[in-house]
Amino acid sequence: LSPIQEVEQLFAQSACLDIFLRDKLKTWALGCGGCFQTMNGEFETWERIREAGGESSVMWAPKKSLERACEKLITCYGMDPSLLLDCCRQSIYFHDPARLFECLRLILADEQVSVWRVCNRLHDSYDVLRTAGYRNVRLNLSIESEDTRRLCVEATIGEVQLSLIPLVASKTEASHARYIRWRNQRGR
Repeated sequence: LSPIQEVEQLFAQSACLDIFLRDKLKTWALGCGGCFQTMNGEFETWERIREAGGESSVMWAPKKSLERACEKLITCYGMDPSLLLDCCRQSIYFHDPARLFECLRLILADEQVSVWRVCNRLHDSYDVLRTAGYRNVRLNLSIESEDTRRLCVEATIGEVQLSLIPLVASKTEASHARYIRWRNQRGR
């Protein structure tokens, strides 16, 4: 397989990967008590969402915008689309660190998943100034299954963010807007 060279190819493959990534997230969340944010802003376990027939209430992460992808290509990646690893991204949320790390164990044990990078922003040694205090565990991974091979997305890398609900709950629209301005001023 050759590296992705076109932004359009990356976006198409990321859209396909997102379908498989959501299915994986549901499985992992079910195995560790992970939660998803719902349209009403609450955090509910996948088990509870599924039992209530409320899958449509999950607030799935949107794909990265083309505008933001281009910004990152210009400011961070030297115009190399193969370095843009978070066009497809999703999150699982946790009430406590033990469940978050149980989810991490489930992901690492999944035979269909290859983890390419882990950024543990919860570790004591992490410099919180790099993300204006925001903390989580971020993984870049690919999913290789019969279906992903059939659609030629088995090498497409996406991002999973594992976040603690108390930290996410403190984020507001205003604080996120300030972070975006700060990030953009830094050229990130």
